[in-house]
Amino acid sequence: MKVIQSGNPAGAWSKEYSCTGLGNGNGGCGAILEVNGNDIMHTYYTIMGREECHCFTIECPECKTWTDLIESDIPVAIRSKILKLPNCVQNDPTRRHTLGNTTI
Repeated sequence: MKVIQSGNPAGAWSKEYSCTGLGNGNGGCGAILEVNGNDIMHTYYTIMGREECHCFTIECPECKTWTDLIESDIPVAIRSKILKLPNCVQNDPTRRHTLGNTTI
Protein backbone atom coordinates (compact mmCIF):
# COMPACT_ATOMS: atom_id res chain seq x y z
CA MET A 1 0.00 0.00 0.00
CA LYS A 2 1.20 3.50 -0.79
CA VAL A 3 0.48 6.53 1.36
CA ILE A 4 -0.59 9.42 -0.83
CA GLN A 5 -0.87 12.00 1.94
CA SER A 6 0.04 11.39 5.58
CA GLY A 7 -2.73 11.77 8.07
CA ASN A 8 -2.77 13.13 11.59
CA PRO A 9 -1.90 10.27 14.00
CA ALA A 10 -4.48 9.57 16.68
CA GLY A 11 -3.84 11.84 19.63
CA ALA A 12 -1.52 14.21 17.74
CA TRP A 13 -2.03 17.84 18.66
CA SER A 14 -0.69 21.17 17.50
CA LYS A 15 -1.71 24.78 17.86
CA GLU A 16 -0.46 28.14 16.61
CA TYR A 17 1.00 30.56 19.14
CA SER A 18 2.77 33.90 18.84
CA CYS A 19 6.16 34.51 20.41
CA THR A 20 5.18 37.06 23.06
CA GLY A 21 7.43 36.37 26.02
CA LEU A 22 4.28 36.08 28.19
CA GLY A 23 5.30 35.32 31.77
CA ASN A 24 8.97 35.83 30.95
CA GLY A 25 9.36 39.59 30.74
CA ASN A 26 7.47 39.88 27.44
CA GLY A 27 9.60 41.12 24.54
CA GLY A 28 8.98 38.24 22.12
CA CYS A 29 9.62 38.72 18.41
CA GLY A 30 6.02 38.09 17.32
CA ALA A 31 6.84 35.01 15.21
CA ILE A 32 3.87 32.70 14.60
CA LEU A 33 4.80 29.20 15.74
CA GLU A 34 3.11 25.85 15.25
CA VAL A 35 3.57 24.13 18.60
CA ASN A 36 3.09 20.46 19.44
CA GLY A 37 3.64 18.50 22.64
CA ASN A 38 7.30 17.91 21.80
CA ASP A 39 7.96 21.66 21.92
CA ILE A 40 6.64 22.30 25.42
CA MET A 41 8.79 22.56 28.56
CA HIS A 42 7.60 22.28 32.15
CA THR A 43 9.01 25.36 33.87
CA TYR A 44 8.67 27.08 37.21
CA TYR A 45 9.36 30.38 38.91
CA THR A 46 10.65 30.84 42.42
CA ILE A 47 9.37 33.46 44.78
CA MET A 48 11.36 34.01 47.96
CA GLY A 49 13.27 30.76 47.37
CA ARG A 50 10.22 28.53 46.93
CA GLU A 51 8.83 26.92 43.78
CA GLU A 52 5.61 28.81 43.34
CA CYS A 53 4.33 28.89 39.78
CA HIS A 54 4.51 25.91 37.44
CA CYS A 55 4.01 26.66 33.76
CA PHE A 56 4.02 25.09 30.31
CA THR A 57 6.50 27.06 28.22
CA ILE A 58 7.83 27.19 24.66
CA GLU A 59 11.09 28.64 23.38
CA CYS A 60 10.97 30.58 20.11
CA PRO A 61 13.41 29.08 17.59
CA GLU A 62 14.08 32.53 16.12
CA CYS A 63 14.74 34.75 19.14
CA LYS A 64 15.03 32.14 21.96
CA THR A 65 12.45 34.02 24.06
CA TRP A 66 10.33 31.87 26.35
CA THR A 67 6.53 32.21 26.23
CA ASP A 68 4.23 30.63 28.82
CA LEU A 69 1.16 28.94 27.38
CA ILE A 70 -2.32 28.93 28.83
CA GLU A 71 -2.56 25.55 30.54
CA SER A 72 -6.16 24.92 29.48
CA ASP A 73 -5.11 25.26 25.80
CA ILE A 74 -3.02 22.08 26.10
CA PRO A 75 -4.90 18.76 26.09
CA VAL A 76 -4.89 16.97 29.45
CA ALA A 77 -3.13 13.89 28.01
CA ILE A 78 -0.22 16.01 26.78
CA ARG A 79 0.03 17.99 30.04
CA SER A 80 0.11 14.72 31.97
CA LYS A 81 2.97 13.35 29.87
CA ILE A 82 4.97 16.56 30.21
CA LEU A 83 4.49 16.57 33.99
CA LYS A 84 5.84 12.99 34.20
CA LEU A 85 9.16 14.02 32.65
CA PRO A 86 12.09 14.24 35.08
CA ASN A 87 12.66 17.66 36.61
CA CYS A 88 11.22 20.91 35.50
CA VAL A 89 13.27 23.84 34.28
CA GLN A 90 14.01 27.10 36.07
CA ASN A 91 15.24 29.75 33.65
CA ASP A 92 17.76 27.39 32.03
CA PRO A 93 17.02 26.33 28.44
CA THR A 94 20.07 24.03 28.40
CA ARG A 95 18.25 21.67 30.82
CA ARG A 96 15.19 21.42 28.60
CA HIS A 97 13.01 18.35 29.08
CA THR A 98 10.54 17.59 26.30
CA LEU A 99 8.78 14.56 24.96
CA GLY A 100 11.51 14.09 22.35
CA ASN A 101 10.38 12.09 19.36
CA THR A 102 7.35 10.65 21.15
CA THR A 103 4.17 11.16 19.16
CA ILE A 104 1.35 12.09 21.46
